[in-house]
Amino acid sequence: MQNPTYLRFRRHPFTRWGVFLLVLGIVMSQVLPGLQSNGAAQAATGQAYRPTPRPTQSPRTSLRLSFADAVDKSIASVVNISAQTTRSNHPFYGNSPHHRRGLRGQVPTSSGSGVIVRSDGIILTNNHVVEGASQIQVKLHDGRSLKAEVVGTDKKTDIAVLRVPAKGLPAISLGDSNDLRIGDVVLAIGNPFGVGQTVTMGIVSALQRTNVNITDYENFIQTDAPINPGNSGGPLVTTDGLLVGINTAILSRSGGSQGIGFTIPSSMALPIMETILKDGHVVRGWLGVGIQDVRPELQKALGLKTNEGALVSYIETDSPADRGGLQRGDVIIAVDDTPTRNVQQLRNEVALIRPGTMTQLLVIRDGRRIKYKIKVGNQDRTLVERPNHPLTATKMLAGIDVKGLSRRAARRAGLPADATGLLVSSIRPGSSAEGVGLEAGDIILEVNQIELVKPSEFYSLAAKLQGPAVLLVYREGYARYIVIQTPE
Repeated sequence: MQNPTYLRFRRHPFTRWGVFLLVLGIVMSQVLPGLQSNGAAQAATGQAYRPTPRPTQSPRTSLRLSFADAVDKSIASVVNISAQTTRSNHPFYGNSPHHRRGLRGQVPTSSGSGVIVRSDGIILTNNHVVEGASQIQVKLHDGRSLKAEVVGTDKKTDIAVLRVPAKGLPAISLGDSNDLRIGDVVLAIGNPFGVGQTVTMGIVSALQRTNVNITDYENFIQTDAPINPGNSGGPLVTTDGLLVGINTAILSRSGGSQGIGFTIPSSMALPIMETILKDGHVVRGWLGVGIQDVRPELQKALGLKTNEGALVSYIETDSPADRGGLQRGDVIIAVDDTPTRNVQQLRNEVALIRPGTMTQLLVIRDGRRIKYKIKVGNQDRTLVERPNHPLTATKMLAGIDVKGLSRRAARRAGLPADATGLLVSSIRPGSSAEGVGLEAGDIILEVNQIELVKPSEFYSLAAKLQGPAVLLVYREGYARYIVIQTPE
């Protein structure tokens, strides 16, 4: 049976052409008066009528988004590095077959990237790219291959500085990683998997990433710009073509990029490079303190208003901190007006200060904010910290036996002979003290910020203690605070 609607349409007096002409007539009736009035207006002013031209768009200014200008500005500064090496220890790239290649009996080759930072041949890259290398070849963007020498390396930040015998090289424009914000678009340039120079794009996913356990000093930029083996040592640049970091590692289960890459910020890499060029090795600032993060239980027990900063648990005798007036129990919350969030940040800040420089520390002591001027020491050593996992329990000081600290015991432990404290003689198995990690031989320097000299003082305090017990415990050259909490 035929469609009745279709039949009614066919019987309508208008044909398809008739409908088309009707619609066209309606449209023209709306458009022509406007054109006529426009023409009449121009005729009234003595101008010939001309149709208004349609706006044109240049192919370069259309909706197309391009970072070609940033690439043009920076890519000539990126080099490929080939190092003959006998080992490769980097935790992310070191065991990748794309990172170490060579048949049996041949010398393995470590492949990576680098970036020219000075026109006189200074190149910045990763330490793990050239570590243990007997020979290093650098291939420039123009195709030249030059033999490079190692000016200096720093394993603690995974930075290496190379020099090639050439002048007038295209040095990259330097940027400041401190200006980066989460969400900024960035470009990674390198030689992934040895396929050749490649540019990838992503955003800044996070800033000041620490505790990644890649290097001793960590302050990484995290990005999702694809970074793969071979990108190591290559630059991370802004959309203005400015260097803001050196790509160093990825977090990956497959060996390839999975959207989590780590970059050494230029605010750390460039000062390390400068001290290598100036001194031939890395020179770090030093305070001479033991520090630990302010965990929630410590914040509560010490009555602190914030858990940010670094708690001073130990001060080395005659160190810069000792001479400057710092004390155990101080919480360092700023260095030269830069807020200190945690231990790792403080370590990074102090290490980058040139030894001999007067620096200002802002600390909290007894609820008051105090500023100290301290002359940073000249020692290539890290600030001391103990493991930061929380040590808590649900009981008080039961199970701890102590005795007086003799001069001989103090010296044997590495303390001054006149140091005050109590020596832990035994810990009852299963007690809360054992639960927080106390051991026989530990030295208790303070309980709730009270220095104790006699065992009777300790037992008297333990008998009447109502709140949490905050113990400052010294062991094997280090001191740290632990908390034994009261039952809920």
